Amino acid sequence: MATKMLTEFECDFCRYVGEQRRGSAVKNRRCQPYGQPAGDLLQIDANAAAAEYAVHLALQVPWRPLKKTLHDEHRDVSGVEVRSTLKRHGCLIVHDRDCDSAPFILVTGEMPSLRIVGWLYGRECKRPEFWRTDVRTPAYFVPQSELRSMEEW
Repeated sequence: MATKMLTEFECDFCRYVGEQRRGSAVKNRRCQPYGQPAGDLLQIDANAAAAEYAVHLALQVPWRPLKKTLHDEHRDVSGVEVRSTLKRHGCLIVHDRDCDSAPFILVTGEMPSLRIVGWLYGRECKRPEFWRTDVRTPAYFVPQSELRSMEEW
């Protein structure tokens, strides 16, 4: 598990990316694919950008923060899907329509302190025991204990 402490400049940049993404979503009338999340959408978008940025730093791979579409062929960070949650013990959430062959990395925390917890391929996340229907949008919720460590990356 790697903790990334972002600088004030890096946090400001991630907030800018979040603002641009939110503005693009509103302008293009792009709805949230799994319903409107609870909370401040600008903060959610900024923290998601920060999670991607932390993975970019940790893996030392390219990141296109202002890509054209929500899910393009390059994924979030150089072929990797990044999922984030503010909850320290939160799960890696994967949906049926997510790519089976893509690696998914879980990042927890809030700017400036983010933890890169671990990863699995989409197909490995889609196990019946991880499926939950007791939530607003049913999905696979993979506990942190089931993730591969970043050392295995």
